[in-house]
Amino acid sequence: MKRYFSIFILQALVAISIIAQPVRLKLPRQINVPNYNHYAPSLSANGLTMIYCSDYYVTEGNSVDMKITTSKGLDNWGSSEDVTAVNKSGTLNQYGAHCISADGNKIYFTSRKTGGVGGFDIWVTEKKGGKWATAQNLGKPVNSTGSDGYPSLSADGKTLYFLRCATMANSGCQDCKLFMSEGKGQDFYQPAVQIPMSGHILYPRISKDGNSLTFSSTKTGGKGGYDIYQMKKQGDKWSDPVNMEFLNTPADEVYADIPSQAEAILYSTKVDGYLTLFRAKLPERFHPDKVIVISSKINVGPNTGPIGFIQISDNKTGAPISITKIEKDGKISAVLPTGKVYDVAVVSGKDKFYWSGTYDAINLTRTQKEEPEIVLELLQKNKLYYGNKALFDSTSYQTLPGTALECKRLSKIFLSHPEWKAEFILFPSGVSNNPPADGLSAFEKMKASIQPELSKSGISTERITYVNGFEKPEEEDSFAGWGIKFY
Repeated sequence: MKRYFSIFILQALVAISIIAQPVRLKLPRQINVPNYNHYAPSLSANGLTMIYCSDYYVTEGNSVDMKITTSKGLDNWGSSEDVTAVNKSGTLNQYGAHCISADGNKIYFTSRKTGGVGGFDIWVTEKKGGKWATAQNLGKPVNSTGSDGYPSLSADGKTLYFLRCATMANSGCQDCKLFMSEGKGQDFYQPAVQIPMSGHILYPRISKDGNSLTFSSTKTGGKGGYDIYQMKKQGDKWSDPVNMEFLNTPADEVYADIPSQAEAILYSTKVDGYLTLFRAKLPERFHPDKVIVISSKINVGPNTGPIGFIQISDNKTGAPISITKIEKDGKISAVLPTGKVYDVAVVSGKDKFYWSGTYDAINLTRTQKEEPEIVLELLQKNKLYYGNKALFDSTSYQTLPGTALECKRLSKIFLSHPEWKAEFILFPSGVSNNPPADGLSAFEKMKASIQPELSKSGISTERITYVNGFEKPEEEDSFAGWGIKFY
C-alpha cells in the first residue's frame, strides 16, 4: 500500500511540475538547426524581423555568428542570413550582447574591435541600400574607458539602455551595472545615468512601449543560476524587479525579448545540451502597455535613393516626437505608445505629395497593428490628392487638432511651387449638405474653419479657391474629408 501511495505522490509532483512550466513552442527548424546553439533573440517593432546568435555555419575565425531572419506571420520564419558587417573576424566577440532597432534598420552590438574608446564598446551598423554598412563606434559618453555593452534601444530611438561592467570577456562578464542615456541626435547620447539595482545582471531588454524592462540576474531569491526578471516604469522610477517564475528553472535563463503584441515571450534555454529558441505564452501580469504598431511598405514607383522620412508628432500640441529616415526598400515600422493621439506623416521632398494619418492611442484595450496603404504620388497639376481624413469633425464640421500640422505640410508645397494655385475641395458628410436652421451649410462651415488655419501657415488666400465636392446627392459620403488640386 505504501509503495502505491509513493507512486501516486510521485505522479502528482510530476503533474504539478508540468503544469508549472510555460506552454512553449520551439521555433522552426530553419531557426533551430539540431545540434547547434541558437539564442539571444531581438525583434523589430512589428515582430517580423529577428536577429539572434548561432554557432551553425559560422564565419571563418568565429565561434558564433549573428543571424537575421524575417517572418510572414506567427512562427512563419524564413531562412536565416548572416549579418556580414557584424560577423567579420574580430568584430562579434561578446555573444548575445546586441539589439535591433524598432524599424529593423539598425543593429547595435558589443565588440572590442580596434578603433574603440575602451575595452568593449557599443557599435552600430545601419542598413543602407539593402546592405549593412561598416559599423560605427557610438563614442563617448556612452562608451567609456572601461567595458560597455548589451545595448537595448527604445522603440522611439531616444533612450539607450546598456551595461557597464567591471570585467568583460568573450565568455562572459562580471559585476555589470545598468545605465541609460537619453537621445541627443541620430546616434549621440547624453551622459549615462545609472539605474540602481542589486546583483549582477545581463541582457537588459526594453519593451516596445518603453515602460517594461526585462533582464537576467543571479540575484538572491531566484530559482537558481540566471533567472529572467521584469520591472516596470512608474513615473520617473522603476518598480522592484519581479521574477518571471513561469519561465525560470534551476538552470540558466538569460536571453529573452517580448514582441510588441505583448502576448508572448521569445527566449532561449538548453535542450539536450544546446541553447534553443522558444516562444511561450506571456501571463497577463507581465504584459507591457498596449501600443499601436504601424507597418507598411511605401509605394513610390521606380526609386534609386532614400525615400524620405516618417514624422511622428503629438496631434494635440504639434510637438515633434520622432523623425526617421526611410530606406529605398520603402519599409517602415513605428510604435505609438498608449496615452496620446498621434499625427503620422511620410514626406518625400518637394516633388511628391505626402501621406498623413491620425492614430488615437488613448485608452487602448489591446495592441493594434495598422498596415496603412501608403502611396507617394508625384506632384503635378490638375491631379486630385487626398489629405488626412481626420481633419474635420463630421458633425460640427470644425477643424480638429492636427490641422496645423497638415497646413504646414501644404505650405511647404506652395513654397516649393510659388507659381501654383489650388482648388481646396471639401467633402461634407452627406447628412447635412442641405442648409440647416442656422443657414450655414456643412461646406460653408468647413470653409470658414479651415481658412484661418491655412492663412496661419503662410498660404495666401489668393492662391486658394474652395469647391464643394459633394454638390450632387449621389456623391455624398459618410465622412467629412478634403482633397486638393493644383493648377
